[in-house]
Amino acid sequence: MALPTHIPDDAICEGLSANRPPLFKGQHYNFWKRRMMIYLQGMDIELWEVTRKPFVIPKREDKVTPKEFAELEVEEKRLAQLNAKALNHLQCGLSPSEFNRICNLNTAYEVWSKLELTYEGTNQVKESQINILFHDYELFEMHPNESIKDMFTRFTNITNGLISLGKIFTNEELVRKVLRCLPRDYDAKATAIVEARDLSTLELDMLLGSLTTYELEMKRKRKKNEEDEYAKKKKTLALKVSSPTSSASDTNSSEDDEEKLKDEIALISRRFDTLMKKKRHLFRRSQRKSFKNRENKENTLKAKEDDVICYKCNKPGHKEKEGPCSHFERFR
Repeated sequence: MALPTHIPDDAICEGLSANRPPLFKGQHYNFWKRRMMIYLQGMDIELWEVTRKPFVIPKREDKVTPKEFAELEVEEKRLAQLNAKALNHLQCGLSPSEFNRICNLNTAYEVWSKLELTYEGTNQVKESQINILFHDYELFEMHPNESIKDMFTRFTNITNGLISLGKIFTNEELVRKVLRCLPRDYDAKATAIVEARDLSTLELDMLLGSLTTYELEMKRKRKKNEEDEYAKKKKTLALKVSSPTSSASDTNSSEDDEEKLKDEIALISRRFDTLMKKKRHLFRRSQRKSFKNRENKENTLKAKEDDVICYKCNKPGHKEKEGPCSHFERFR
């Protein structure tokens, strides 16, 4: 019996009483079926037994005409009375449109079977429901901004539906599935649970409590960070408001800063021009000095050559090898 994944509270408008059967109006059949089963068991366990098992109305010897109540045996009377009570409870739990489906049926078992076939379908339909629920189970994950409680509610609805249709889960499978579907914010907590606890004995309720506590702690830290950030922004804004200059003065200040920048650029330009003039003057002066030194050096060398006296001919201005007397000696 697959349970619905979500039932809005406004869909349950009647039947929330121990003395009144739950009302079925054509929606959320599996939810109603479970509640009606518990209701019948609470009234009398035999009422549920006569509802889930076929009750054959006693017949006369011709096996066609039903027996009158006075003709029934003691046990037959008891079963007939139980059937009548169960049938009454079922009919009182149906809306007029649903009552029309079963108004011609005479036993509680027939009514129960008719509703099951109408809203649960054949075995093929049930197999399709199992496939759909198992697909939801395999792809199950926690939604963004979803609370741990809401996530557990969705997960429980899916697993309850599969269990009612015959699927068997171990406790460790369910716990590991929940831990895998958690977002990255819970990675540290999930790792700590896996390392510190025996998952085969960890109940889902204990896991829910542990994750809920961690969720509240994260919300507290997130809220504190937001408050600190807000206080920081508020302080910055207060400093701006308390400044002696207003927005108009800020505009004037920016214009003054622009003028100052222009003046500084002009000053730097003038200083640069002055520096370049000095460098050009020093360069020309250095060139003149270098030329004069080179000229003095050449004159000095020439004067020294004029002071040389040839020891061969005793004439100034040359040496023996370089003078004219060396040529005379060569042709002598």
